[in-house]
Amino acid sequence: FHVGIAEIAAHSIFTNFVRDLVSHSSLIIALYWKRRDATCEKHAHHALVDAIEAGDSADASVLMNSHLVDLLSGLDLTDKVEQSDNLADLLRS
Repeated sequence: FHVGIAEIAAHSIFTNFVRDLVSHSSLIIALYWKRRDATCEKHAHHALVDAIEAGDSADASVLMNSHLVDLLSGLDLTDKVEQSDNLADLLRS
């Protein structure tokens, strides 16, 4: 979906950027999700397509921002302290 939207712009640099971003963000979501639904929801895509089709750039911008905030809220990006099972490491702490 994301690459398809980028391809509509017919701008190869932008499309390649989105393609790269999608692959990296998929890995980040897989590593850091705290909610199972931390993936794109279809209704968000439908609303965005409707705004783009209507030529409503203001609405499309608001919807895209909301979509990104929703995705970020489903991730736990805090630094995690690695726990060791090694007795010597545990005694040093």
